[in-house]
Amino acid sequence: MVLFLNVLERPVPVDGQPVDPDLRKTWGWWKVKKWTVHILNRLFTSISKISMYNLLQPRLEVILFEIVFPLMCFNDNDQKLWDEDPHEYVRKGYDIIEDLYSPRTASMDFVS
Repeated sequence: MVLFLNVLERPVPVDGQPVDPDLRKTWGWWKVKKWTVHILNRLFTSISKISMYNLLQPRLEVILFEIVFPLMCFNDNDQKLWDEDPHEYVRKGYDIIEDLYSPRTASMDFVS
């Protein structure tokens, strides 16, 4: 558990990071963070909530405010999609298949 939390807290290097947000999703550093959150979410559903909370509590502020909250926020890509195709933006928000792979949905599940 501590290993996963250390991976999440480790800062992403600025050198070599793609400028385009879409390309950042495919960059190794962000992929590691994404899959770490997925793994933590899975562990959270197979471990009792009290013991998980006790493990996460010292680092909860970092996890919530630096990782989870930014994933849940309306961002530039959302604004661009809303401006170009509002119907697609709404459809994407209610697509069950899209939710399976969405870091935003994983973040909401983690918080709930």
